[in-house]
Amino acid sequence: GVSGTFQAANLATDELLEDYPDRKIRLVDSRGAGLGVGILTCRGADYRAEGKSLDEAADLLEKDVLGLCEFFTVGSLEYLRRSGRVSGATAAIGELLDIKPLLWGDYEGHIEACAKFRGRKRVVKAILEKYKKLAVDAVDAYGFSNGGYEADNCTFEPGTAEAMAEAYLSLLHKLI
Repeated sequence: GVSGTFQAANLATDELLEDYPDRKIRLVDSRGAGLGVGILTCRGADYRAEGKSLDEAADLLEKDVLGLCEFFTVGSLEYLRRSGRVSGATAAIGELLDIKPLLWGDYEGHIEACAKFRGRKRVVKAILEKYKKLAVDAVDAYGFSNGGYEADNCTFEPGTAEAMAEAYLSLLHKLI
């Protein structure tokens, strides 16, 4: 999967239950990272506010996980090299050619490459198009991106930020 976070949470749960055997803990594997976890956290808070029990909320969150779809890119291929997802040579050549992968977290929690683009603007535009398609074609799908953008690299074609915000808001309305 994306990381050992869920396994670590399971270990922590086991330890907590040893010390507090009367407590009830339910874990939900988001199969993702970043914004998807935040979405599920907000949904969990909503379920609690609605008066759902722990089990009801966890069951609903497990269904919500199936509707998450996170597309993203990385600021540098060095991040993918460090995590073992690409070789050093691939990262070096990709950096020279300004290759930016379009990545997504699949339904099993693995990071997969969908496509490759030359330049950040092109991959951002592709992410936007993916979310626009989801907003139109997938009634129960939620799509968001944390993008891997550094503030000093955040330059887009005129209107791109507004279009991305519009696509995100359209998808966000499906969560509410």
